[in-house]
Amino acid sequence: MCKTTNAPNPVIFVVPIYAYEYIMNIHKSDADFKAFYDFDLTQRWKSGNELYTEFGIFDITEPKFLFSDATHVRRRTALTLGFYDPHVLKNSNASNFRAEYTYIDPTTYTAVSPNPPDLAWTYDGDILGTPLGPNTDNIYLRAEQTICSKLSLIAEYLNSKQRAISGPLVGDQTVFSALLNYDLTPRTSVGFRVAPYTFTPYGQPEQNATLYQGRFAYTF
Repeated sequence: MCKTTNAPNPVIFVVPIYAYEYIMNIHKSDADFKAFYDFDLTQRWKSGNELYTEFGIFDITEPKFLFSDATHVRRRTALTLGFYDPHVLKNSNASNFRAEYTYIDPTTYTAVSPNPPDLAWTYDGDILGTPLGPNTDNIYLRAEQTICSKLSLIAEYLNSKQRAISGPLVGDQTVFSALLNYDLTPRTSVGFRVAPYTFTPYGQPEQNATLYQGRFAYTF
Protein backbone atom coordinates (compact mmCIF):
# COMPACT_ATOMS: atom_id res chain seq x y z
CA MET A 1 0.00 0.00 0.00
CA CYS A 2 1.20 3.52 -0.75
CA LYS A 3 -0.32 6.79 0.39
CA THR A 4 1.06 10.06 -0.95
CA THR A 5 0.21 13.76 -0.76
CA ASN A 6 0.29 13.95 -4.57
CA ALA A 7 -0.97 11.47 -7.13
CA PRO A 8 1.98 9.13 -7.77
CA ASN A 9 3.42 8.55 -11.21
CA PRO A 10 2.56 5.05 -12.55
CA VAL A 11 6.28 4.17 -12.61
CA ILE A 12 6.05 3.84 -8.80
CA PHE A 13 4.80 0.29 -9.39
CA VAL A 14 7.95 -0.79 -11.23
CA VAL A 15 10.75 1.48 -9.99
CA PRO A 16 12.48 0.79 -6.64
CA ILE A 17 11.26 3.09 -3.88
CA TYR A 18 14.49 5.03 -3.34
CA ALA A 19 14.99 5.54 -7.07
CA TYR A 20 11.41 6.77 -7.44
CA GLU A 21 11.82 9.20 -4.56
CA TYR A 22 14.96 10.64 -6.14
CA ILE A 23 13.45 10.95 -9.62
CA MET A 24 10.24 12.55 -8.37
CA ASN A 25 11.78 14.84 -5.73
CA ILE A 26 15.00 16.00 -7.36
CA HIS A 27 13.66 19.55 -7.71
CA LYS A 28 11.32 19.53 -4.72
CA SER A 29 11.64 20.05 -1.00
CA ASP A 30 10.52 17.42 1.49
CA ALA A 31 7.38 19.46 2.21
CA ASP A 32 6.24 19.13 -1.43
CA PHE A 33 5.91 15.37 -1.37
CA LYS A 34 5.06 13.05 1.49
CA ALA A 35 4.69 9.30 1.15
CA PHE A 36 3.75 6.45 3.45
CA TYR A 37 4.48 2.87 2.40
CA ASP A 38 3.01 -0.23 4.02
CA PHE A 39 4.01 -3.83 3.34
CA ASP A 40 1.98 -6.86 4.47
CA LEU A 41 2.88 -10.54 4.28
CA THR A 42 0.72 -13.43 5.57
CA GLN A 43 1.30 -17.18 5.56
CA ARG A 44 -1.88 -19.18 6.16
CA TRP A 45 -2.09 -22.96 6.52
CA LYS A 46 -5.05 -25.28 5.88
CA SER A 47 -5.45 -25.63 9.64
CA GLY A 48 -6.23 -21.90 9.80
CA ASN A 49 -2.99 -21.00 11.58
CA GLU A 50 -1.39 -17.76 10.42
CA LEU A 51 1.99 -16.04 10.54
CA TYR A 52 1.88 -12.41 9.48
CA THR A 53 3.92 -9.25 9.43
CA GLU A 54 3.27 -5.62 8.61
CA PHE A 55 5.95 -2.99 8.07
CA GLY A 56 5.21 0.70 7.62
CA ILE A 57 7.64 3.46 6.76
CA PHE A 58 6.97 7.19 6.47
CA ASP A 59 9.09 10.07 5.18
CA ILE A 60 11.18 8.15 2.69
CA THR A 61 13.40 10.63 0.87
CA GLU A 62 16.32 10.11 -1.45
CA PRO A 63 19.29 8.78 0.57
CA LYS A 64 22.25 11.08 1.21
CA PHE A 65 24.74 8.26 0.73
CA LEU A 66 23.67 8.15 -2.93
CA PHE A 67 22.82 11.81 -3.55
CA SER A 68 24.79 14.39 -1.58
CA ASP A 69 22.26 17.18 -2.22
CA ALA A 70 19.30 15.06 -1.12
CA THR A 71 16.62 16.47 1.14
CA HIS A 72 16.67 14.32 4.25
CA VAL A 73 14.46 13.83 7.29
CA ARG A 74 14.49 11.01 9.80
CA ARG A 75 12.39 8.06 8.72
CA ARG A 76 9.57 6.84 10.94
CA THR A 77 8.78 3.15 11.03
CA ALA A 78 6.49 0.62 12.67
CA LEU A 79 6.61 -3.18 12.59
CA THR A 80 4.18 -5.90 13.69
CA LEU A 81 4.93 -9.63 13.79
CA GLY A 82 2.04 -11.94 14.65
CA PHE A 83 0.81 -15.51 15.05
CA TYR A 84 -2.81 -16.70 15.15
CA ASP A 85 -4.21 -20.15 16.00
CA PRO A 86 -8.01 -20.47 15.54
CA HIS A 87 -8.18 -23.80 17.42
CA VAL A 88 -5.61 -23.58 20.20
CA LEU A 89 -7.32 -26.37 22.15
CA LYS A 90 -7.36 -29.33 19.78
CA ASN A 91 -10.56 -30.80 21.26
CA SER A 92 -12.42 -27.51 21.01
CA ASN A 93 -13.61 -25.58 17.95
CA ALA A 94 -14.39 -22.55 20.06
CA SER A 95 -10.98 -21.37 21.23
CA ASN A 96 -8.34 -19.17 19.63
CA PHE A 97 -5.03 -17.54 20.48
CA ARG A 98 -3.15 -14.58 19.07
CA ALA A 99 0.36 -13.29 19.82
CA GLU A 100 1.83 -10.07 18.44
CA TYR A 101 5.02 -8.08 18.76
CA THR A 102 4.89 -4.42 17.72
CA TYR A 103 7.74 -1.94 17.44
CA ILE A 104 6.94 1.75 17.06
CA ASP A 105 9.66 4.25 16.21
CA PRO A 106 10.26 7.13 18.66
CA THR A 107 9.28 9.85 16.17
CA THR A 108 6.26 8.15 14.61
CA TYR A 109 3.82 10.64 16.14
CA THR A 110 5.88 13.82 16.01
CA ALA A 111 6.65 16.22 13.21
CA VAL A 112 10.32 15.98 12.28
CA SER A 113 10.46 18.21 9.20
CA PRO A 114 12.02 21.69 9.56
CA ASN A 115 8.56 23.17 8.88
CA PRO A 116 5.99 20.95 10.63
CA PRO A 117 2.60 20.63 8.92
CA ASP A 118 -0.43 22.32 10.43
CA LEU A 119 -1.87 18.90 11.23
CA ALA A 120 0.71 16.99 13.27
CA TRP A 121 0.48 14.00 15.58
CA THR A 122 0.53 16.10 18.73
CA TYR A 123 -1.91 18.63 20.15
CA ASP A 124 -1.08 20.83 23.13
CA GLY A 125 1.72 18.45 24.01
CA ASP A 126 -0.53 15.37 24.01
CA ILE A 127 0.23 12.44 21.71
CA LEU A 128 -2.49 11.48 19.24
CA GLY A 129 -2.62 7.98 17.81
CA THR A 130 -2.32 4.40 18.99
CA PRO A 131 -2.76 3.79 22.75
CA LEU A 132 0.47 1.78 22.66
CA GLY A 133 2.35 5.02 22.16
CA PRO A 134 5.44 5.74 20.09
CA ASN A 135 8.96 4.83 21.16
CA THR A 136 7.93 1.42 22.46
CA ASP A 137 8.32 -2.34 22.15
CA ASN A 138 5.02 -4.13 22.74
CA ILE A 139 4.08 -7.76 23.37
CA TYR A 140 0.37 -8.55 23.10
CA LEU A 141 -1.31 -11.89 23.83
CA ARG A 142 -5.02 -12.69 23.47
CA ALA A 143 -6.88 -15.96 24.14
CA GLU A 144 -10.62 -16.55 23.75
CA GLN A 145 -12.63 -19.53 24.91
CA THR A 146 -16.32 -19.97 24.18
CA ILE A 147 -17.96 -21.53 27.23
CA CYS A 148 -21.35 -22.03 25.61
CA SER A 149 -23.16 -20.70 22.55
CA LYS A 150 -23.62 -17.22 24.08
CA LEU A 151 -20.93 -16.94 26.77
CA SER A 152 -17.23 -16.43 26.14
CA LEU A 153 -14.14 -15.59 28.19
CA ILE A 154 -11.39 -13.40 26.72
CA ALA A 155 -7.98 -12.99 28.39
CA GLU A 156 -5.44 -10.37 27.26
CA TYR A 157 -1.90 -9.39 28.20
CA LEU A 158 -0.02 -6.28 27.09
CA ASN A 159 3.58 -5.47 27.97
CA SER A 160 4.69 -2.12 26.60
CA LYS A 161 8.24 -0.90 27.23
CA GLN A 162 9.80 2.42 26.32
CA ARG A 163 12.74 1.78 24.01
CA ALA A 164 14.98 4.79 24.58
CA ILE A 165 15.15 8.21 26.22
CA SER A 166 14.14 10.08 23.10
CA GLY A 167 10.95 11.34 21.60
CA PRO A 168 7.79 11.33 23.75
CA LEU A 169 8.41 9.81 27.19
CA VAL A 170 5.48 7.40 27.34
CA GLY A 171 6.82 5.16 30.11
CA ASP A 172 6.12 1.45 30.63
CA GLN A 173 2.86 -0.39 31.18
CA THR A 174 1.78 -3.96 31.85
CA VAL A 175 -1.90 -4.93 31.67
CA PHE A 176 -3.66 -8.22 32.42
CA SER A 177 -7.30 -8.35 31.37
CA ALA A 178 -10.17 -10.83 31.74
CA LEU A 179 -13.46 -10.14 29.94
CA LEU A 180 -16.61 -12.22 30.40
CA ASN A 181 -18.92 -11.56 27.46
CA TYR A 182 -22.55 -12.64 26.99
CA ASP A 183 -24.53 -12.34 23.74
CA LEU A 184 -28.08 -11.26 24.53
CA THR A 185 -29.03 -11.43 20.85
CA PRO A 186 -27.01 -12.00 17.64
CA ARG A 187 -26.52 -8.20 17.52
CA THR A 188 -26.32 -7.29 21.22
CA SER A 189 -23.85 -8.26 23.92
CA VAL A 190 -22.88 -7.24 27.44
CA GLY A 191 -19.65 -7.86 29.29
CA PHE A 192 -17.66 -7.25 32.44
CA ARG A 193 -13.90 -6.69 32.37
CA VAL A 194 -11.32 -6.78 35.17
CA ALA A 195 -7.86 -5.45 34.29
CA PRO A 196 -5.05 -5.15 36.86
CA TYR A 197 -2.30 -2.95 35.46
CA THR A 198 1.05 -1.41 36.27
CA PHE A 199 2.10 1.95 34.83
CA THR A 200 5.54 3.48 35.24
CA PRO A 201 5.88 7.03 33.87
CA TYR A 202 9.44 7.79 32.85
CA GLY A 203 11.47 8.90 35.87
CA GLN A 204 8.58 8.37 38.31
CA PRO A 205 7.56 5.62 40.77
CA GLU A 206 5.57 2.60 39.63
CA GLN A 207 1.79 2.90 39.88
CA ASN A 208 -0.54 -0.07 40.37
CA ALA A 209 -4.32 -0.18 39.98
CA THR A 210 -7.20 -2.34 38.78
CA LEU A 211 -9.74 -1.32 36.17
CA TYR A 212 -13.33 -2.56 36.48
CA GLN A 213 -15.36 -2.00 33.32
CA GLY A 214 -18.90 -2.80 32.20
CA ARG A 215 -19.48 -3.10 28.46
CA PHE A 216 -22.49 -2.97 26.18
CA ALA A 217 -22.28 -3.47 22.42
CA TYR A 218 -24.91 -3.26 19.71
CA THR A 219 -24.31 -3.87 16.01
CA PHE A 220 -26.36 -1.79 13.61
